[in-house]
Amino acid sequence: MLQNHCAFIDKLGSFRYHKYIRIRRGNRLKGLKLKGERKRMRRMDQTRGKLFLLVLCVCFCLLLCTAALASGVERDEDGGVWDYDKGTYTDPTGKVHEITPGGVQEDNPGPGTVSNQDGSMTVVTQEKDPVANPNGGMEVESGQIQSGEPEATRAPLTGEEWEALLAGVAAKNGTETPTVWTDPSTGEAHSVQVKYMGVGRSMVVLNGQNMLVNTVDLKWETTAPEDKVLAAVSAPKLGYAWLRKDASSSMKNPKIQQIRTDTVLRVIGTGKNWTLVDCGGLRGYVLTSALEFFRNDHTDFEPGVISVKGRTKGNDTVHARSRDRGRRDLGEYKLGTPITVFDIIDEWAEVDICGWHGMILSKYVTVVEE
Repeated sequence: MLQNHCAFIDKLGSFRYHKYIRIRRGNRLKGLKLKGERKRMRRMDQTRGKLFLLVLCVCFCLLLCTAALASGVERDEDGGVWDYDKGTYTDPTGKVHEITPGGVQEDNPGPGTVSNQDGSMTVVTQEKDPVANPNGGMEVESGQIQSGEPEATRAPLTGEEWEALLAGVAAKNGTETPTVWTDPSTGEAHSVQVKYMGVGRSMVVLNGQNMLVNTVDLKWETTAPEDKVLAAVSAPKLGYAWLRKDASSSMKNPKIQQIRTDTVLRVIGTGKNWTLVDCGGLRGYVLTSALEFFRNDHTDFEPGVISVKGRTKGNDTVHARSRDRGRRDLGEYKLGTPITVFDIIDEWAEVDICGWHGMILSKYVTVVEE
């Protein structure tokens, strides 16, 4: 009996011992699992933190870009900085210029000269066109300098020289472009003289009378494709483009006239670098990159007049502005001046006015019924 009892006690102790071992093993496994779970959670927290920082960086960059755009600051391909809020342009050399309605102040459309101590002259090119040496030799790129003799400086043209230049331009490029207006009510075609062009409506002279007609009813001889028969000067930096005698940037190719931005022109022929246009009866070449082209099929406009608080008569005047961000002054016009209204967005109206395709404050626009 005693022997059996002792055997029972031994079995009970062994059972308890093995149970203790199993419990310890189980706790160890639970501890390992808990430790692994903690590591996994820690890695997830680290990943979330990195993603959060990445999102913050992206948002900050977007905020900076938005602020830069809203501030009216732009950088051009030459490295210059245009600050439309301050009205300044900082060129790549760090020099600050004032932006004026005619372009950047101190811009020199032609070569300038500086006197040297030895009596010679240094010609400094400030435009994109190459400039030939005074002796007719090699050409230099924009921004470089070259030496020449004092007598090489070109004097202003006299009246006779200017007339001869215009005659040479007309002999080469032709005189005013013949234009035909088709009366939409009768279908009759009339030869007219163009006073000024517009994308929607143009002013022509017929039998001595000024008439504002739809541009789509005007036809002229052109080799340009249908989507490039009309053009407006697009010169947001300088505010103008040059009309030249030939399709060349050479100094020997005379500059005939400055054409201000948003001036509407008839296109005679197009090329990769140069476009032949008619500017108020004077035919010449303009850089293709300085033009915005249009089709001659615009009918989605409304006639209107300039007004102030609904008044279309009086001595008040209203300024027209260019379509670029600089909003250059395109002149002031009396109340009642006819305009062609294309669109009104917020405070600005896109209009044709006296040969410009520009903008006017919408509060000065009154749409009229024909």
